[in-house]
Amino acid sequence: MGACLDFADVKYTAALRRVHRNLKAAYAAGGGFLPAKRRGNRMLDCLVINELVRHQAEIEFQTVRSPFLEGRPVFPWSGIRKDSHIQIAVVDKSCILGVFRPNLEPED
Repeated sequence: MGACLDFADVKYTAALRRVHRNLKAAYAAGGGFLPAKRRGNRMLDCLVINELVRHQAEIEFQTVRSPFLEGRPVFPWSGIRKDSHIQIAVVDKSCILGVFRPNLEPED
């Protein structure tokens, strides 16, 4: 039975740091650099998460879930951001049992 790699759960943050540190060292040893963080670019996040999923032997992850806090505060000093969202990625395609495609045609 698979599991969800849920980055809203703090038990995975240490693993993320470890994988990032190992990737950074591996890239440096090869004379390279990790992808740079740029606005709207999640290449580094994707690389680290994929590496964690690939090498986490004790758990077979079927999905990955992560909150992304983005944008300006919705009011002064708020921790809630205007453009925050949660992304879910399906690692194990056998988990997809169906697809919902809404009818986007206007009704008469």
